Amino acid sequence: MLAWLASAYAKNQQKDEAFVLLEELKEIRENSLAGSPSFFIAVIYSAMDEKDLAFQWLKKSYDDHDMELVWLKTEPQLYPLYDDPRFIELVEKVGFPN
Repeated sequence: MLAWLASAYAKNQQKDEAFVLLEELKEIRENSLAGSPSFFIAVIYSAMDEKDLAFQWLKKSYDDHDMELVWLKTEPQLYPLYDDPRFIELVEKVGFPN
């Protein structure tokens, strides 16, 4: 829920509020990978239009074997990344068909 709320803040130009929740999610990740925190951090960065950071966290999500990666191609907050070659490469790396 933190990720969805942070994404909503980011989309509504309330980046300070989004950043507070983003940092909270990063702290959660330090203690546990349960719940796919890296994936959701990437979602927040994408909502903030921070594409490079979104891709850094998507890579961590892949490395962490986040179960939420099954939503990679359908998560609306990631739509802005779809045309980027890094996204296409990740989709192939995960094993999704073209």
